[in-house]
Parts: sequence; structure tokens; C-alpha cells
Amino acid sequence: MSGRKSENLALLEKRYPGITAIIEEKKEQLLKKENIQVITEQAFTGERILKVYLEKEKRTLYLGGKRNPCMPVVNQFNLLGKIEQSAPVFVIGMGNELYLEELEKRVHNDTMICLYEPCFSIFYHQLEEIDFA
Repeated sequence: MSGRKSENLALLEKRYPGITAIIEEKKEQLLKKENIQVITEQAFTGERILKVYLEKEKRTLYLGGKRNPCMPVVNQFNLLGKIEQSAPVFVIGMGNELYLEELEKRVHNDTMICLYEPCFSIFYHQLEEIDFA
């Protein structure tokens, strides 16, 4: 297990005791059920992006886009405006980590961020890629 994945799992375990056992117990079953490949690539602009290959459909998707993945992030945060100090923030999906990086710049230290990734394969891949701390 990689260093970052171990650190992230330890962080999750501290916050949610027993979660690492559940992840390890269900990992193979969930990865097999979803049957997708998640790969980190580089966008044309240099940022890291995720490429997802859907085995069943024989399709490839780039989460956040391959050409300019920063543009939707900038547009979305311009629409949202200022995030108030005590406002909880809910993020559904962590495929384009640029959203999380921009969110980190805009929130206060006491902001509660609830991150939900509905696709286990993406979540498991991002354990190695993103510093959850």
C-alpha cells in the first residue's frame, strides 16, 4: 500500500473508526462490480485529470475534460460567489480534484466539507492521488 493511501486510510479511520476494515472487506467486490479502470493523466494544460474506461460500454470519459479542466472550476466558483464562514459545503464526486483545490483556497479553517464519491473505483484511486488532510 502506498504512503499516501496509508495516510488517507489512517485519517479516515481516526474520524470513522472501523471504516478501513469495511473498505478492505468490500474492495474487491465493489471494484469487480463497477468494472471500470481509473487512470490519472495530464490535461493539455498540465493539470492532473482522471480518465475512466467503462468496460461494459467500451467508452472512455475524461472527468473535468481533457482540454481545459480549470475553466468549469472557475465558472462554477464565480457562480457560487463567496462561501460564508460557517456554511457547510457538500461535494458530490471527487473526479476533478481541481474543484477541491479551489474549494480549499476559498473556505475558512472551520468550514465543514462533506465529500461524497458515489463511485468506489474513483474513491479508491483517489486515496493514492489526493491528500485528504
